[in-house]
Amino acid sequence: MQPTENKGLVKTFNGIGLAKHRLVKFATGDHTVEVATAATHFAIGATDEIGSHDNGRVDVVLDGIVYVEASAAIARGAKITAAAGGKAVTAAADNKAAGWAMSPADADGDLIAVYLERTTA
Repeated sequence: MQPTENKGLVKTFNGIGLAKHRLVKFATGDHTVEVATAATHFAIGATDEIGSHDNGRVDVVLDGIVYVEASAAIARGAKITAAAGGKAVTAAADNKAAGWAMSPADADGDLIAVYLERTTA
């Protein structure tokens, strides 16, 4: 059974073309985010179940429990970080972890519940 989302702080940013359930990082513009695509990126949170709106705004969950799409198999309890397309992947030592998996992923495309907690793996 998949844990339910329990979103904490949600903030609206500028962000065009962001898919739902993706890890994001600060972009260069004020109040702007973009997809976090590597373990070296400091993911500040995850897009909600909508992603970018037509007006270029996106709601980002900054803490709490949120669904994130996995890029590969992930064990429950594993620290996760960003991979291509803002998907989650198991973090290796010294990666910038975005949180830890509260549910497992069997393969690319699975939605997992992630407790957002930014640390170094």
